[in-house]
Parts: sequence; C-alpha cells; structure tokens
Amino acid sequence: MAGIEIALPKNMERYRSRIRNLYAEQDSGTSYWIDFAPGWRSWDSTPTAPCHCAHWDSKAEIWDELRNALPCECPGCKAAGNRRGRALAALRASVGISQAQLGAKAHVPAGRIGDWEQGFRTLDGVKLSTAKRLADALGVSLDELWERCAA
Repeated sequence: MAGIEIALPKNMERYRSRIRNLYAEQDSGTSYWIDFAPGWRSWDSTPTAPCHCAHWDSKAEIWDELRNALPCECPGCKAAGNRRGRALAALRASVGISQAQLGAKAHVPAGRIGDWEQGFRTLDGVKLSTAKRLADALGVSLDELWERCAA
C-alpha cells in the first residue's frame, strides 16, 4: 500500500525496532498503518494467526498499538531471526573463534550467542552497547555487523 511515511515521536523511539514501516494512507492522511518488523505482531492477533500489520484511525491509537505489540514466534518471524543468527555464526566462524570466545570478548553469555545463532532469540532490539561489543570482538565496524546480519 502506498502511503506517506510518518515520523516516530521522540517518546516512542524505544519501540523503533518493532517497526518495518509506519505510514499514513496517501489519499486521506487520517488512517495509519504499522508493518511490524520480524519478531513482532499486533497485540490483538493470536500466536496461531499472527497479524504483522495494524491499521488505526488516529496517531494515538497507532502509538498504543506499537507500545502493546507482542513478540511473534510464527515460522516466518523465526526464519527472519534465524537468518540474522546464521549470518552472525558465519561471521564468527570467519574470524575463527568459538561462541564461548566471542561471548568472553563481548561480555555476553556464550549461551546467548548460541541462542542468537540458532534462532531461539533474535538480534532485533539488541542494545547498541551490546552490538558495539560484538562488532569489536569480531573485528568489524558496527555498520558491517548490521549489514551482514540484516534480514
């Protein structure tokens, strides 16, 4: 759907990782849409029938939708998270270090590294400080880490 991209207010920045697209309908500008990022779903959908977008008539309603979004465990979201995890595993292997070594260098539990690589956890929403420690431990820039681990 074509639309006009809308800006995320500063007080909603903490939810940015949940959004793929955020826009108003082009013809009226009074109807708002969120396309959720992989790993997130509308609060009023069910785990067995997840909805990865939401439509509301006001910005207040769309902000509430965003605040109340739920983690999604559907096969598509798991696959998206696992692509990032596989990319992290490939990057780690190219450097020639184990999960435990990466964890020690980045000050992240080795189990968390394994969870990311196997898709049990996604890299969405990882704190910037954690991402920076991972990039440093892998000997790449933060930009390169995100480029290589992008969905």
